[in-house]
Amino acid sequence: MLSYSKKCIAKIKWALPLVFFCGYFLTLKYFDTKSVEYSAYNLLATVSCAVLLAQIKLFEQKFVAVWIALILFILVYFIRFYWVTIDALPVQIMLPRIPYNAMVADRNALLHAFKLSVMAFTSFSFSAVALLFFMRKQNSRVSQYSGNSTLSGLLAKRSLLVVTLLMMVLAYLTYKYHIGEMGASSSREALPFHLKGVIFYIRIVAIPLIILLSIYLAERSGHILTSRLGVLILMMHGIIDMLLRNSRSSLLLSLLLVLFLMLADGIKLRRKEKVFLGVMITVAFVMIPIMTEYRQIRVSSDLTYIEAFSNALNIGGKDLLAQIFKGLEFVLFRMPGIESLWCMIASKGEPLGIHVIDVINSKNGIAGYLTYIIYSMDEADNTLLAPGFVGWFYLVAGFPAIVLGSLFVGALSVLGWKFLGCRYVESGPVAQAFFLWMLFMALTEGTLDSMVYMFFVGLITIVVLEIGLRVFARRRAYGFNL
Repeated sequence: MLSYSKKCIAKIKWALPLVFFCGYFLTLKYFDTKSVEYSAYNLLATVSCAVLLAQIKLFEQKFVAVWIALILFILVYFIRFYWVTIDALPVQIMLPRIPYNAMVADRNALLHAFKLSVMAFTSFSFSAVALLFFMRKQNSRVSQYSGNSTLSGLLAKRSLLVVTLLMMVLAYLTYKYHIGEMGASSSREALPFHLKGVIFYIRIVAIPLIILLSIYLAERSGHILTSRLGVLILMMHGIIDMLLRNSRSSLLLSLLLVLFLMLADGIKLRRKEKVFLGVMITVAFVMIPIMTEYRQIRVSSDLTYIEAFSNALNIGGKDLLAQIFKGLEFVLFRMPGIESLWCMIASKGEPLGIHVIDVINSKNGIAGYLTYIIYSMDEADNTLLAPGFVGWFYLVAGFPAIVLGSLFVGALSVLGWKFLGCRYVESGPVAQAFFLWMLFMALTEGTLDSMVYMFFVGLITIVVLEIGLRVFARRRAYGFNL
């Protein structure tokens, strides 16, 4: 018997193709001179969505990665497209003034951006559909991760203690040496042996993954209190990072990782706990405009963290409901999507082709090329603009790169998720949560070249954690005490 929620999803999911149907009729008048071409693109996107939905019939665990990719594509490339076609004002604050004005005046560039987005979505959809079709006759039962519950409980408690101490030490070093401060000049006191980068990536990637593993191990062994303590520590890490680095999204990222672990079946929250998580997500949205003020105060003055946060709270925390809507608007339009592609095309941005290696190996990579070459911004502004997923591949090699990249993401969302979910991966849910994290960043920010360090630090962390679990399990089996 299907659960009530799954039955609802099975019905509601068919509302997704209506996005294309409704959006098409709301925006057709803006492309009346090219109505046939515009109609064809919308029809192709609708069919691609319907075909994919026919394969992922329910929001089941084995389809999680495909669902997330599908929702992100629709959100940042299609809902966003219909919105900015009617009113582009919400994305104005995310783009430089001159390129934005050129973008709004060029409807042909918008139609071209829509065409490329449809091609990317179609490639992704049919790649995923083909693999799901050939795999559907295989045993699709989700493997339950096994393991010694006593060992899991001991490791969860000890790893939480160690990672908390490490978190505090690295937070102090981040505070002392201003590591990774957003909006601030990079000309701070240097550390030898690239230690700033090492500390940065351990804090941003390794520590959250270790906390996720502790949460999962505690959950698997029935130590619910330890598991919930891990969730609170992860939130605390997000809050500390938010204050130390002037980040508007650190707390939201911590909550997102908890959600990813839930989707990977690594933790099951009770109803009251889900309500608490919802409250914290609301708080994270409220904090976004406050942290915007906080960052400006920190960059422009020498106030302490507490004084800067207090001032930002006084400025941005007056109207709670307005702050929630500002936070929602920021998240919705902060993720680069079709407007980034539209803007770079309107600004005469061309695919790099054979020059792409030189640009990727440069200091700021593809994002730097977009920001300082295409948009002609001043490097002294200390700002980098992300190109988005489709925009990144467009700048790399144009249409062929977009198609190949989207085919790869479609295959990866099926095969990568399935591989990490096999019963032989002891840290499987944590690896899957990291997979969703990277997939989310790739499909939103699109800064694939600058994600390399982050990906490899995460991969190394997962491998070390996996080896550690196996070694400890073997030692326990042979009678060694931990």
